[in-house]
Amino acid sequence: MPVISSELQGFDNAFEQEIYESLIQVLNRQPDPYVVCGNCNISLHDQGSLETDGIVISPYGVFTIEAKNYRGKVERGENTPLSIRDQWGKPISVPSNKNFYTQASKQAKQLKSFFEELGASGVVTKSLLVFPNGNSFDVPNRDRDYRGITDVYVGTIDEIPNVVRSFHPSGQTYLSKQIQQVLLKAIRDGAGKLTSAERNLLSSLKKANGEEPRPEPRKPSRPAQPENRPQYQPRSTRRTGCGGSCLKWGAGLTLAVFLIILCCWVSIIASWFTEFNLLSTPSGGARQEEPAQAPGSLWQAPGLDNSPSGQALQLEGCVTVSALNVRTGPSADYRITGSLEKGECTLFSGRNEKGSWGKTSTGWVALNYIQMDGEVMDLPIDKP
Repeated sequence: MPVISSELQGFDNAFEQEIYESLIQVLNRQPDPYVVCGNCNISLHDQGSLETDGIVISPYGVFTIEAKNYRGKVERGENTPLSIRDQWGKPISVPSNKNFYTQASKQAKQLKSFFEELGASGVVTKSLLVFPNGNSFDVPNRDRDYRGITDVYVGTIDEIPNVVRSFHPSGQTYLSKQIQQVLLKAIRDGAGKLTSAERNLLSSLKKANGEEPRPEPRKPSRPAQPENRPQYQPRSTRRTGCGGSCLKWGAGLTLAVFLIILCCWVSIIASWFTEFNLLSTPSGGARQEEPAQAPGSLWQAPGLDNSPSGQALQLEGCVTVSALNVRTGPSADYRITGSLEKGECTLFSGRNEKGSWGKTSTGWVALNYIQMDGEVMDLPIDKP
């Protein structure tokens, strides 16, 4: 199901853009709905707004994203703050007033408090502290356990999409596409912008998570036993006999015999057909397999059309966001050479190996923001 995305332009750096490209590429292939909001700030009631690097709403929780582009070994003890060392083991200097872990934990708690004020206290919140790929971690196990309901998960860009996709706390209510859109509206615009119907929809999350008392189901009363029921007899004095077990055994034996006879008849009939050549090929020729293609047509290599000229396959795609950068290569690290406007269509003649970037006559663009008129993987692989 396509991801509902918002505010995915104007990133401060290529690192943040890489995070969201990785998220959307994985979540777009999932059957469940997801909402991804980049550079999304939380509109608190009387405390201004809470700045985050992004928000992701999944069917079973809401995540804040805190992006930290520091490469090396990430360390944190039970009673020591989070620190980062480079490949030679030397501490990397970070702003003295920044405690990355505390900052991420605060975001998750404030977002949880925000939902409780809306009446949606059943929504689970979690903060994702994201580092570049290749980093190693020496942190408590709970900070790397995506299944546990902890405030913070510490991981890399490639790990974050699977954490969001696999997060499924026991007993958590399913957040439908409609609920996700209402939560996004409350986060971006504030609770005061919600209608009464939207507030009622969010308040149902509280009831669904068992926070309001429910009446216990009444147990059916046992019928009174007759006074003259027979007394229990010891095993040695009770009458023996197969009873119901004999009936079950007899029914099973009858079914087995029936199946054996049926198989014999099928085998006999099949041999008759073979003898009379009903299953053989037509007379005067060898047996012919079903052709893989129409007679007289040429084999078509992947990435080529069926025209006589054998030109490379091209697909048309249209931009689905307000503006999309055109780069010199298939990565956010390449130089920007221009941009495409929303609704602008162009022809694609190639792709990278993963199918996440496509090549046009003017450069490379990310295919997560393109509506294709065909299968991306049918395009030939191209390299810059």
